[in-house]
Parts: sequence; C-alpha cells; structure tokens
Amino acid sequence: MKKIIILILLSMFCLTAFAEDDVFDINLYKLPKEAINEQHIEIRDSIAYYQGDLFTGVSYSVFEDNQLEQVFSYLKGKLNGPSYAWYEDGTNAMQANYVNGYLNGRFIAWSSYGSIIYDIFFDKNQFRFDLQLNRDLTREDESEDDSDSEGDNKESGGE
Repeated sequence: MKKIIILILLSMFCLTAFAEDDVFDINLYKLPKEAINEQHIEIRDSIAYYQGDLFTGVSYSVFEDNQLEQVFSYLKGKLNGPSYAWYEDGTNAMQANYVNGYLNGRFIAWSSYGSIIYDIFFDKNQFRFDLQLNRDLTREDESEDDSDSEGDNKESGGE
C-alpha cells in the first residue's frame, strides 16, 4: 500500500514539475480562416450542428470590439481539442482540452488580474487533481479583496 501511495505522490510531483510545458501561450493563438462564428452553430443536447450537419471545426465568439472572446474545437459535433477564452482586455481567462465531448487533460483558469486560479486535471470529465493546491488560499484572498472593494464602494457611495 505504501508503494502505491509513494508512486501516486511521485507521479503528481512529476506532473507538477513539468506542468508548465503543457501550457500553450493562448496569446499566440491564431484563429483558422475556416473557423465559424458561434452564432451560426446550433447546439442540441450538447452536440454542435452547422447547416444541419454535425459540426467539425472551430467555433468562436468575439467581443463588441471584434477581439476573440472564446474558441471551441469540435469533431463530429462533440467538443474535441483545445478551447480558449479571454477577458475583454485580452488577458487569458481559460484554457481547456476536450476529448469526445469530455473535459480531458489540463484545465487552467486565470483571474482577471492575470493570476492562475485553477490548474487542474480531468479525465473524461472526472476531476483528478489540482496543481494549485498550495494556491487555494490565493483564490480565497482574491474573493475577499473583491468583497472588500465592493464594501468600500458601498460606503463611499453613501457619503
């Protein structure tokens, strides 16, 4: 039993140590010419259709200023491949990977301030482990900062 636990801990350490190699700089992403605006994609029961057929390709949405908001990859109507999202100011919001409609692999989410708030692994939509365990308090700190500033705004609005 000890060997199994040590093996699991060692593999988690190795994945953590080399995790940065898995991160694609989503700021370098170039939308393929054949990508379809999500307005033209119909989703029924989690399956994507384009002009009545199962959709294979990349869908995207943009903000009002025409800057990319999110990108999803599909194969035969199911999410399959990388997906990305950005905040309105162009900073990273999310990077994920899907296989046959399931979250699979690394999922990263950034706060609007640019810090990683989630860095977790999924296997067929099942949570496996969190590479940010030591940063969980950061998530709570940012939430507290947001609520503190909301309180400040309420107080200053009352004066």
